[in-house]
Amino acid sequence: MITFANPQSSGTTATIKGPGTITAYFYSNSGGGGGGGCVLNGTLITLANGTQAPVQNLKAGDHVLSYNTRTGSLSTTTVASNKALLVHKVLDINNGTLRISGLGEQLIYARMQNGTQRNIDIGQLKVGMQLYEPASKSWVTITSLQVLTGDFVVFDLRTTNGNNYIANLLCPCPK
Repeated sequence: MITFANPQSSGTTATIKGPGTITAYFYSNSGGGGGGGCVLNGTLITLANGTQAPVQNLKAGDHVLSYNTRTGSLSTTTVASNKALLVHKVLDINNGTLRISGLGEQLIYARMQNGTQRNIDIGQLKVGMQLYEPASKSWVTITSLQVLTGDFVVFDLRTTNGNNYIANLLCPCPK
């Protein structure tokens, strides 16, 4: 049995170490919608040093890589918070390239089919549009989009200056 010191604090984690390691997350239930605008447990976030770490391992004070869509440059930003949430819908982009929640409220940097580049709500994405991959300075064409339903643990990663972060090499934008 795991007891959390403050069960009202969403995103609290407890790790039990022994012959194996078990990590348990206390999360908020976001209700029936997409909730939060977050990335799925296990999504790799690019750190400031260029390595990657699963989103659930990040904590306030960690430094992640950010992409400035106005200037086209990479920079470092600091994690302000990282809360676990339970959601019931996620958008699967390109068969697992990125799974993200927040339909109707989460933005991602995309190139439209007419060539225009801007932040767009993930619910407006269409097959044929492209998502930017800042590390390789290339665009990834969306070949499939699927709304998955069920119970998903996602992480609402926030940065101190409101900048985006790079998730599975792509750029979800802060809400």
